[in-house]
Amino acid sequence: MLLFVLTAIATAAAASSVSTKHSPTKPKVTAPAKTRPAATQPTITAGPLPTAPGSKKAPPTAAGDWPAATSGYTNVLASIPVSAGRAVAEGRARAATAAGLPRVGVLVSSRYPSLRGGYYVVFSGVYPTATQAVPGLAVAHARGFPDAYEARVSP
Repeated sequence: MLLFVLTAIATAAAASSVSTKHSPTKPKVTAPAKTRPAATQPTITAGPLPTAPGSKKAPPTAAGDWPAATSGYTNVLASIPVSAGRAVAEGRARAATAAGLPRVGVLVSSRYPSLRGGYYVVFSGVYPTATQAVPGLAVAHARGFPDAYEARVSP
């Protein structure tokens, strides 16, 4: 601050000793730039994610469940041990939804005899055949789920 004051005094003194033969140009006065407060990031533990105002894209929703009494195929994006907690699985499901993967959900593998028990399974898509499920794997791999695989789910 002291350096700024001394610099201002020295600049003013130098300006007053300049010859008046030439009219000095007026310095441009600009308003200080407006600063915005730092944006805060919301903490979301469940429910829909917010979208920008005016956005036409619907916000990703919380993870869905496997449709009741439905046998079919899906793309398993992640298998999270139940001991790690459902919140971890739902976080991966929100990431998959944000990546644009279709019909993302979380199921408890112990409720389905076709799956190995003890896991929260993050899945994408519900398909009647394995052949219909396979194309979604390339999309899942490209969008951040390189270990995704197709699996049969039956109640």
